[in-house]
Amino acid sequence: LLGSLLWYASVKYEEILKTVVLSELNSRLKTEMKVESLDVSPFTELPFVSLNFQEVFISSSKIQEAKSDTLAYLSSLSLHFNVFDLLNEDFRARKISLAEGLINIEFDAAGLGNTNVIKAQDDSLSSPFLLKLEAFKAKNVHLIYRHKRDGILVDEQIHTLKAFGKISDSEIDAALSGAITSKSILSDKSIYLEGEKLDAELNFYFNLETNQFELRPSTLDVSGSQIEVQGNWSSKAYSWVVQSNEVELNSVYAKFPNPNLSFLESAKGKAELKLKIQKSEKQDDAQLDLDFKSTSASYRIDDQFELSSLKLEGSFTNGNRQNKNTSEVNLVLSGGKFNGNPFSTTLKLQNFAKPSLRHEGSASLNFVQLSSWTALDSILETTEGNLQVDFSGSGTFKKLDDLSLRNILLKELEAQIDFKALHFSLNELEFGGIDGSMQLNGQKLNYEASGELNQQELETKGLIVGLIPQLYGLSSKMKVETEVFIDGVDMQAFNSDSDDELTFGLPKWIWLNAKVRLNSFEWNNFLASNVSFDLQHRPSYIRLNELQMSLAKGDLLAQATLIKQDEYWQVSTLCEFKKIDVKALFFAFNQFGQNTLEDRHLEGILNGSANVEFTFIKKLAIQPESIFGESDFSIYKGRLLSFEPFDAVADYFASNFILKRVFKADDLRKEMQDIHFDTLTNTLLIRDEQISLPKMRIKSSVLDLDLDGTYNFKDEVDFHLDFYITDLMSRSSSESKFGEIEDDGTGRKKVFLLMSGNIDEPEFSLDKERKKEERKKKVQSETKVLKELIKEKVIKGGEENLDLEEDFEIDWSPEDEQEKKRTSSTNDSAKTGDADKQAKGLKGLLKKLKQGDTTKSEWEFDFEDDDF
Repeated sequence: LLGSLLWYASVKYEEILKTVVLSELNSRLKTEMKVESLDVSPFTELPFVSLNFQEVFISSSKIQEAKSDTLAYLSSLSLHFNVFDLLNEDFRARKISLAEGLINIEFDAAGLGNTNVIKAQDDSLSSPFLLKLEAFKAKNVHLIYRHKRDGILVDEQIHTLKAFGKISDSEIDAALSGAITSKSILSDKSIYLEGEKLDAELNFYFNLETNQFELRPSTLDVSGSQIEVQGNWSSKAYSWVVQSNEVELNSVYAKFPNPNLSFLESAKGKAELKLKIQKSEKQDDAQLDLDFKSTSASYRIDDQFELSSLKLEGSFTNGNRQNKNTSEVNLVLSGGKFNGNPFSTTLKLQNFAKPSLRHEGSASLNFVQLSSWTALDSILETTEGNLQVDFSGSGTFKKLDDLSLRNILLKELEAQIDFKALHFSLNELEFGGIDGSMQLNGQKLNYEASGELNQQELETKGLIVGLIPQLYGLSSKMKVETEVFIDGVDMQAFNSDSDDELTFGLPKWIWLNAKVRLNSFEWNNFLASNVSFDLQHRPSYIRLNELQMSLAKGDLLAQATLIKQDEYWQVSTLCEFKKIDVKALFFAFNQFGQNTLEDRHLEGILNGSANVEFTFIKKLAIQPESIFGESDFSIYKGRLLSFEPFDAVADYFASNFILKRVFKADDLRKEMQDIHFDTLTNTLLIRDEQISLPKMRIKSSVLDLDLDGTYNFKDEVDFHLDFYITDLMSRSSSESKFGEIEDDGTGRKKVFLLMSGNIDEPEFSLDKERKKEERKKKVQSETKVLKELIKEKVIKGGEENLDLEEDFEIDWSPEDEQEKKRTSSTNDSAKTGDADKQAKGLKGLLKKLKQGDTTKSEWEFDFEDDDF
């Protein structure tokens, strides 16, 4: 029945429809409309009678710089009429269908559009044809909208589109659904939704006369992302709100690639978004406001750093001036991971032209990762452990590209850093189990820490300035003020087998002032306790001040300076020692590099001071020729035990044909195995690889000895030994068959020996030169005494007691005087023939020994009377 009715209406009203509609269109259109064919069909759109236009062309109204003269070109355009309206001779179309074509809408720089194609009509009601559309359909229609003045281009391919509502020749108020491919939407030189597939459910209003467009709350499926859209659009202003409860973040910038949103380019994951784009008539550019929220987002900062598993809320705006200067980001990150480490933060980034950043947060960091991020791994080795960081900071940057972890750390950063079980190596220094905290304020880092250094207890606190610039190679020095306590240091643990120089030295860029305390310090045999000193480390020198330690049962006070000169270190030391045990001292210093006088030979207490300079290269290889030193010392309660060179003295006494008759060498050797002396004081001078010992008197349990000479680094000696030979005479010798040896009136007899050659096999000889020097000094002393006596006599007696006419002459020649004495003594002895007198005294004894010996000596020299 319906089909029959439709067929009837179409036949009856075909010509009327064609006439009325064509007449109306021609009267209403300002521009040309061309139609290839026109027909009426009852079956095109059931249950409507359709007026079908084929190959329809409508030219656009004239505007400046138009891209095309076409407003619309459609392969098919159909107007659909209600059959009951036709029967009532109501020729108003209820629906319109478009298929296979182009709709091109343009506005020029002046804001004039090419849609001005319909004439105004005063009395539209008089027209038998009036669009009274309730529905609109389009299929495979290409829609282009250009607005040159506002910089807008919308290029859409409509696959299917259906609209229901009020649609007239002046306005459209409808609900729309369809499938669209967005070729591009250009706004403010940014292209949005390029290549995106849109499934739309829209409610909109469009006024064809004012070009005002309003999009009521609608939904879009943009490539699988559900988006809610609403807004309005006029020739001079627009406002859009786009939001989604679950949008892929990495698609946001791709869909809306505004330069201000470029920071979202590396974002991934799903988030709730609300994007507002608006432009008023007074604004030159659109304002963007973005709010976002996510529970599983990730964000790659750069090639090195990535945030993941983020729980965040944030916002972005380009501000009231719609540019970089007023752009701002606010972010609250309540949880997430920074390169796999737990992390939270809040930040505010303002002014993208000259970015200003404020931030605060906390993070748990892996020390291995932190070392690689901050270039610490170029200094430290085998890092491990964890740090808990609470931080806040601010800073201004030149451009957005400067926003990096390095540059953020270099700004005004405040942080509280707690660390536990850190382990790292620095050269030969092995730090382990380090617990503590740090407070960072700008570039000042205060710290406290405890743990182990080379398996010894370590405690330290101090201030570091310039750590971060140094780590990033932006500074040539890092200043450190610190206090350090180490339970014990074994230098063997600081030294490797390589040929590197000073393996326990610090990098030259560390400027260090340190107060150091050690319970013990060990280096081979050297063992000190209660060590403390102030240390200064600079690129060219190391200085130790106020060095104090307990060493060899005594105390040592010292200061030292090490100056770097190319590959050499020049060392200067000044020290004072008190109550040092000599035996322990020789052991501690490994016998001072020689094996002649060792700790097994010595006992005694040492006091004194020393000033020593030397150079070394590489691993403390001291250059012997560089050693220069001076030491004033005294030893009390001294004891010399089993000193091998004294065996050589005994051997000499045993080998001399005279001395072996007077002295029992074996007894002498036995006595010299244990020599005691109360106090020994002298000055040592080290220079030119030689130790010089000024003359000193040793008063011992065996003899009184005057000793001076040199000992060089080749174990060669040149010692002068002066002693009273009568001190060495045994009681059995003094009571020999020659009678008791008595002083012949000249006093004790001194002998002068010279010990030279290698210390292991020394050579002995009489020291003639020293004997002459001593004799000369003695005569000079006697002469002085005689002069004083004469002077005294003159003063007491007066001039009247002097016979000024008497010749007064004194011969002061010591050699002549001694010769006269010897001659006189010999003549007197020959004249008197007094054997008992001749036998008296040491000289007489030696003469009898000589007369009684019929053998010749195999030794180099023999004693004469004047050898004493």
